[in-house]
Amino acid sequence: MDERKKKKTVTERDAISERELKPDNCMYCGSEKITIATHVFHDIQDMGSPNVKRVKRHEQVRWRCADCGEEFRVMEPSIPRRATYTDEVIIYATSRVLDKGDSARRVASDLKDFHNVEVDHSTISKWVKEREKSAVKDGMVVLDSDEKFQVDHIACDGTFKAVSSKKNDPVWSKSELSSLHVTRLRNGKLVAILPLGKTRKR
Repeated sequence: MDERKKKKTVTERDAISERELKPDNCMYCGSEKITIATHVFHDIQDMGSPNVKRVKRHEQVRWRCADCGEEFRVMEPSIPRRATYTDEVIIYATSRVLDKGDSARRVASDLKDFHNVEVDHSTISKWVKEREKSAVKDGMVVLDSDEKFQVDHIACDGTFKAVSSKKNDPVWSKSELSSLHVTRLRNGKLVAILPLGKTRKR
């Protein structure tokens, strides 16, 4: 244990960018004159090892239509909105508590010592409660085809049939859910587009 702690921790970053999801045209006016308005990076902790810290660096891109001035985001299907931990971390933590009977504090300690993931035990307890309540059915957008992707509490597979949101869940507001637009890019990838309104004049 002492020898392991003496070794320098290396951080490995896996870049995921919404630049690769550039829309074919504007969802408002149909123009193909789409440019990047702004972009921001945020890190999502992934399962590592005692001396390797793994992070997914997600680049969020805000697109702007040069013709009508409207802005929107094309959501990356593999990254839940406002995520700070990957699904692998959450599944590992909840499985340890629910399937093996470990305490949330023990799991948080093991995640830090053996996987270089820093998470508070209260966060793990929250994940466990959400899994126990089968919250996966809440906040779902149910669509028609067999193809699915997950955007936090939203699953998309075709055309909208119903929209609902988790009570008191800040991840998606009711107005955002109702305005979410699902489309397929020229490369065949199914994506959800979130309208953000017109460009503010300065």
